[in-house]
Amino acid sequence: GYEMYCQLLEEAVDGLQNRQRLRTADVRVAIGLDGWIPRGYIPSDRRRLDAYRRAAVVETVEDAERLRADLASAYGEPPESVERLLQVAELRALAAAAGIRSLEVHAADLVLRCQASPPVHQAFAGMQGSVRDVGGAGSDGLREVYVRPPRAFLEPASLAAVLRKRLGALRAAS
Repeated sequence: GYEMYCQLLEEAVDGLQNRQRLRTADVRVAIGLDGWIPRGYIPSDRRRLDAYRRAAVVETVEDAERLRADLASAYGEPPESVERLLQVAELRALAAAAGIRSLEVHAADLVLRCQASPPVHQAFAGMQGSVRDVGGAGSDGLREVYVRPPRAFLEPASLAAVLRKRLGALRAAS
């Protein structure tokens, strides 16, 4: 109740200030990292669906850490598939905070669709590879930034680690 009230109030203030806040539910992460909750880890369908719902509404890295701790407390250490699900939730939260609408791997590139490209360039500054804007803003106002990291970075688990580190540093700097 109170959380929902605060969320609605925040959205109303953002609307009055013509500020559009990107929600994690609007962020697409397609980097080949798939996560799920096995029936053997959480046997109850209702509780498993609740855990999925909580992962879907993660808004911050702290929310993901809290969910990880709650799952570990209730069901034991999460298996690798659950860790991947939580990593994707963290990536969505970090991307939303940076104004990134999507992170997708296309061939040898990581393609980011974002509201403004300078934060993306800042996040990947100093990394091996290249970062370049492709075209201007689309009809939806989003820009495409292509990041071409070393080939080894495109392996899903490695890419997730690099993205969490880079976007996390960007979040810490702001």
